[in-house]
Amino acid sequence: MIAAKHLETLTTTDPSELVPAIEKLTRTVVRSVRPLGGGRNSQVYEVHCQDSAKYIAKVYFRHEGDPRDRQAVEVDSLRFMRENGVRPVPGVIAEDRGLGLAIFEFLEGRPIDSRLATEADVEQCVQFLISLNRLKDRDGSERLPDASEAFFSIEDVVGNLWMRLDRLAKCPNMETHQKDFHDFLNTSLMPSVETITAWCTDEAGKIGIGFASRIGRDRQTLSPSDFGFHNALKTETGRIIFLDFEYFGWDDPAKMVCDFILHPGMELRESLKRYFFDGILEGFHEYEALATRIKVVYPLFGLKWCLIILNEFLPREFLRRNFSAKGALDRRELQMKQLAKARLMLERTLNEYENFTCMP
Repeated sequence: MIAAKHLETLTTTDPSELVPAIEKLTRTVVRSVRPLGGGRNSQVYEVHCQDSAKYIAKVYFRHEGDPRDRQAVEVDSLRFMRENGVRPVPGVIAEDRGLGLAIFEFLEGRPIDSRLATEADVEQCVQFLISLNRLKDRDGSERLPDASEAFFSIEDVVGNLWMRLDRLAKCPNMETHQKDFHDFLNTSLMPSVETITAWCTDEAGKIGIGFASRIGRDRQTLSPSDFGFHNALKTETGRIIFLDFEYFGWDDPAKMVCDFILHPGMELRESLKRYFFDGILEGFHEYEALATRIKVVYPLFGLKWCLIILNEFLPREFLRRNFSAKGALDRRELQMKQLAKARLMLERTLNEYENFTCMP
């Protein structure tokens, strides 16, 4: 059974083991199952069937330490979007939640190099997020979950930073690169969290945002949460298809904007970051003081990305990455790369937090 191997050992699934389950769900004969790269959480496969049909099969990561039902979130959110006319996303063909397996429509497209992105590409991102925001009052939206790590007050964001720091501080400290990692936590990251938290608290007070004030549902939006060109394909006609909705749900639009601008999986030109920022402000014009809220929380999410980048030092998170990879990962090499990325993200955050470049 797929489920036994999937849930107990968290090893890479042999594609041939998926064939019976895929045939049962698609009701056709499978000719080939080919692993696709790029996923960080789940195993993704391109499926070719005897009737010339093509599908995407996805096996979801599951672990007792990861309470989020990634499959339910993604499948339910995609169905909700399609039912309400949001089209640039894959359709759900079938699923088996017992096996942790879902079959999706195959959509032709190529990966997008964010360094080569255009205003037209960013405009499609903006319009997609605006279309999701318009679904807030549709039937069924109330049953959608909060997005992964959606926090609706500054206090909760800061609390999450300290929780992540505490969790990372408990990681092993045996090898040389692990000692460098702990030195980075203690001498760079922790003092930066203290400094920026004090700055954010002061800035929020100046514009009348309470540190513990929570934005209501009317000021929240529906968001993919992990959104950008790293989770998208571009068709021959230039249309962008958006993928990966395991973290979808209700979120703070300020967090949504910050994450897009800061995401380490993208390298956008500054002009395109400002284009995105301006487009969201125009499309979310009913959200009073959104620009100033973004400015205040922006450095907090920069710090959060530093901590997310370092997740590979956590044993469970490394299991997740190893599960989704095509082959076994070199733990030490991966951790050293992530530490270097975290240093760059912290440097960027410290350079920008008093001078948010997207503001006019």
